Amino acid sequence: MLRQRIAVVTDWPFSSVYHEGLERGIDSYACAQGFEVIHFAVGSFNSQKQFDRIRERLFELISPQAFAGLIILTPTMCNLCSRARLAEEVAKLKPLPMIGLADSLCGEPYLKTSSGPGFVSLLKHLIYDHGYRHFCYVSGPYGNREAEERLFLYRQTLAEAGIKSDPLNEYIGGFVFEDGREAVRVFWDERRLRPEVIVCANDGMALGAWQELKERRLNVPCDVALTGFDEIRLSDYFSLQLTTVRQPIYEEGLILAQAIQALITGNALPSLEPLATEVVIRHSCGCHKVVRKNFYSSLRRSGLQLKASSEVFNATLEGFGKALSLSVPKAELRKLWDRLVLQGAKEKIEQEVLLEVVAKIREGLWDCSLKGIKPSLQELNELAEEMLEILLDVYAQSDLIGRHERTEITEAMR
Repeated sequence: MLRQRIAVVTDWPFSSVYHEGLERGIDSYACAQGFEVIHFAVGSFNSQKQFDRIRERLFELISPQAFAGLIILTPTMCNLCSRARLAEEVAKLKPLPMIGLADSLCGEPYLKTSSGPGFVSLLKHLIYDHGYRHFCYVSGPYGNREAEERLFLYRQTLAEAGIKSDPLNEYIGGFVFEDGREAVRVFWDERRLRPEVIVCANDGMALGAWQELKERRLNVPCDVALTGFDEIRLSDYFSLQLTTVRQPIYEEGLILAQAIQALITGNALPSLEPLATEVVIRHSCGCHKVVRKNFYSSLRRSGLQLKASSEVFNATLEGFGKALSLSVPKAELRKLWDRLVLQGAKEKIEQEVLLEVVAKIREGLWDCSLKGIKPSLQELNELAEEMLEILLDVYAQSDLIGRHERTEITEAMR
């Protein structure tokens, strides 16, 4: 008996962590069930580029005779091609069993997606917990249902909070890294905007925005807060700890594969209702600035005699815990924190001294892990750098270092 063969249509295969998550979910289920999956990167149907026009011809290889079913990763296709044109091409493949994602092009069943609860929770966190009023938004492309839903929710949530959403504060991108960079250029250079926070419709564009902000020597979140959407974990490779919304991409891939198998065999479809999204709070929205505010307040009362300030220490640990989810004992952290604070409490700070202290903190944190505490090396580095960031703000606030020196030290750390 021949193995069932399934076609998956996308713009580019494994071209982003979003694509990879969906396709890994599909492939995992297919491997377990013993059917074959072939991914077709057909790109756009209206490009004038020769390479893209060659890719379009891959679509001609899909037919009811060659395949048992078709999975359409609709949101990825609508990044490059109009929905109407895509629907026209897909309709040619009927009566091939097919399943879509987020949208039905020509009457086929589809797995629903919803940005709603998680994205609205993120926006409300920015508005009500942080008090931000000046927003910029980097959207996905028109014609993409998920992008349109997020743009609608962004405008609606701001309006409900009494914040006017101006089209000048919105940039329409294509869900790719470079769009985030270009959005920052447009906001800063062309429109002369200075937002408190930039909300991006996916993590890829948020990372692009962060890179552009960094090159402009603007700190996230001290100068501008930044958020994404998808929880693609690509941020693991950057020092930025991105506040975002987790979308269960891998699980969506699994359900798509289950659904196409059910359509082929005539069995009952799995639930195609949207899976839950949830907000993931990290540094980039500015949550640790609340800790810094408490820090400054305690500084003014204690006159930089921080060793005895349990309020400062506990507030700082609370912020670290929320941001990094570490389980390093407070007693060990207290020793390290005291060592760092006392190093600069009474005198001007030299860059070499700070870098040496941070190295000692990393070494000390690693010693903690050898005693049975198991955070990763990356988490240890993140904690050390976060402690340095807070301390640099303290020193700058107390005129122990200047703004230029602070920037030089931060750059030397990266």
